[in-house]
Amino acid sequence: MATSSEPLATAIGHHQSGRLAEAEQIYRQILAVDPANAEALHLLGVIASQAGKHHVAIECIHPPIWRRVAVPESFTLHQLHRVLQLVFSRLDCHLYAFEIGKRRFERPGRESDAEKSTEFTLEDLELKTGQRFIYTYDFGDDWRHKVKVETFMPMPGPYDFGKSPALLAGERAAPPEDTGGPPGYEMLLKARANPEGNDAQELLGALAADFDPERFDRWAVDQALTLAVGWGCDLTPR
Repeated sequence: MATSSEPLATAIGHHQSGRLAEAEQIYRQILAVDPANAEALHLLGVIASQAGKHHVAIECIHPPIWRRVAVPESFTLHQLHRVLQLVFSRLDCHLYAFEIGKRRFERPGRESDAEKSTEFTLEDLELKTGQRFIYTYDFGDDWRHKVKVETFMPMPGPYDFGKSPALLAGERAAPPEDTGGPPGYEMLLKARANPEGNDAQELLGALAADFDPERFDRWAVDQALTLAVGWGCDLTPR
């Protein structure tokens, strides 16, 4: 017969590997059966306090294409950029900028006079719950993403679990790279709906044969994020 120690061990395994959504679900299942389980209560509290939850949606596209992510407050804006690249299935081959209030942050470079995204953490910026800002990727296609801080709390101590970013939810596939921004992507979708139309085949060359704009492959995106963390691809908290 299964005991609460078995699912708790599974939840802790998810927690340690940064899979916070899966861990949280199991902790809540344990507490539904055993409301006084002190360890599950404590670890659920750790999850609640260890990362900011951000809702990110691409502007000018309907229905919305969005992702919800948890990101440690010790992450720099450049690391947040790397997380957003992964959860929107981007290739990180263009410039980017964050516009937060009247401040602008970009990757350091000779042609940029903005503040350096590598030098400011989310904690440094003193973001508030409910605050919104803009993340722009690819200044040619001009993919603008509205970012909303849903919750933001202090990180736990150095010996607690889960200081990795986590994908919590999302809807719809992200547009492929170099498709002309929202107007170009709209043209692609019209060509996909009417492949016999003028110039349709030329436009459709930018899409993979199995591309489905309504399908968000959360498992694949979550795996990419997990592997990037494991390989240390700019996603190690300070």
